[in-house]
Amino acid sequence: MIAENGLPAEGGSQLPGDCNQDGRTDLSDVICIAGYLFQGSLPRLPCGDGEPQHPSNTILLDHNGDRGIDLSDAIAAVNYLFQGGPPHAAGLECIVIPDCDDVCEP
Repeated sequence: MIAENGLPAEGGSQLPGDCNQDGRTDLSDVICIAGYLFQGSLPRLPCGDGEPQHPSNTILLDHNGDRGIDLSDAIAAVNYLFQGGPPHAAGLECIVIPDCDDVCEP
């Protein structure tokens, strides 16, 4: 992502799929995504402006890689966690995502 000045935007190290920002990916992240989508239980998502359309939130929470955050991502995460399905589209290791806080351990 490029900042307005044309330089790369700074970002933080994030674990793909870690919606609740606890440094792990587990069932609580599935609940976090579903809660945001259907109950409005989170005031905002972890990155950028907090909206699901923000590119940083999409990178963080788009488990299936279809460039959006929706129920299919929660289902894909459950499939990965409990049925041996494919991992998050962005991988299993911490990555730097623009407009996100740094939550991974060094």
